Amino acid sequence: SRTLRRLRLVASHCQTRELPVAFVTRRAVQETFAESGRTKHDIAKAIADEYPELAGRLPAERKLWSPEDQQMNIFDAISFVAALPVTPRREGGLAD
Repeated sequence: SRTLRRLRLVASHCQTRELPVAFVTRRAVQETFAESGRTKHDIAKAIADEYPELAGRLPAERKLWSPEDQQMNIFDAISFVAALPVTPRREGGLAD
């Protein structure tokens, strides 16, 4: 798909500059937040509960015909980091 090609291009660009790259699937995020619910809003709510300073940025639950609120990007980013596998740090750098 076009999106996958773009992701691979960005990953390749980062790796040539020795920047760490990790891919996180939606399934990994859902498994990480399994106790909180399966929808993006359920996951965002769990993050806002954990980090009260983000509660004011939590958008209202989206209707099927409404576009996604741009504030959801904040919660998506945090959910991706939370779903990363835990690996030991290498000396002098980030984990792979």
